[in-house]
Amino acid sequence: MSTAIENPFVQHQEQLDGSPVILPFMGTEERPANFRQRLLGAFVIFQLIAIPLGSYIKLVPVRFTEYHGEMNGDLQTRLPDDVVAKEPAQSMKDTVASFINRWGELTGQSQCWALFASFGVQSAMPAVELQWPDREPVTIRCYFEPQNPSKYFYAPEPCCRLFNYEYRTVIYYWASRPNDYTSDPEKYRRDSMQIAFDQRRSTTTYLKWKTQHYLSAHPDMPAPEIIVLKARISPDPSPGMSKVDRPPTYEVPVARWIPSSGDYTVWDPVAKQFSGEMR
Repeated sequence: MSTAIENPFVQHQEQLDGSPVILPFMGTEERPANFRQRLLGAFVIFQLIAIPLGSYIKLVPVRFTEYHGEMNGDLQTRLPDDVVAKEPAQSMKDTVASFINRWGELTGQSQCWALFASFGVQSAMPAVELQWPDREPVTIRCYFEPQNPSKYFYAPEPCCRLFNYEYRTVIYYWASRPNDYTSDPEKYRRDSMQIAFDQRRSTTTYLKWKTQHYLSAHPDMPAPEIIVLKARISPDPSPGMSKVDRPPTYEVPVARWIPSSGDYTVWDPVAKQFSGEMR
């Protein structure tokens, strides 16, 4: 004896003579999308356009105000000031680039693809120097700096956010080249000082945090009078050379903070002194 399998998407109703009538299942009827559904669909479509556009627009030269702020990682191609732009096409490009960049900052979706654009030739890790008038200074090295840059291993651990905060305090020295200073000292001076000053809020917060950790571990030590941020730069070996021939790591001052007065100055690589010029 066979048993018929009923379709769950139809419902049965008997006629007067007892024969069944198959009617459509009420739950399958299409309903018009409400406002929230339409809004969600529009947002999804916008994101599918905005994310790839955010990467492509970086390559389009636009009139873009030079950014000064904590997040100095914008790689937007800027239109040179002496170039005559074709309107209104250029204005449209400018508007799109500005909107996409601001949207990325607002939502945390900035398309910073420097990892795939080029390769650096050196790394830089922050170091904090605590200074007292009556004792030797103490340097606190970065947790992520290896003892031997040519041979090290890190086991996986949940420190990504800390690393991304720390390396950005000396980000200029990740992006620059060893010959930048000799080829254009004034540009090197201006860029390094400007970035260090733009990041003064995050830098002073970082210096304060490192100092507090040190004093907690050394309760017999007084609070330092001066705190200096330094970049410890590890250059890559020259092309074709072995990693054991890597040049030695060296230090460059970045900024100085005096906690008692709140005075914050940045390093002038040409004058070889700290300066408040960028205020």
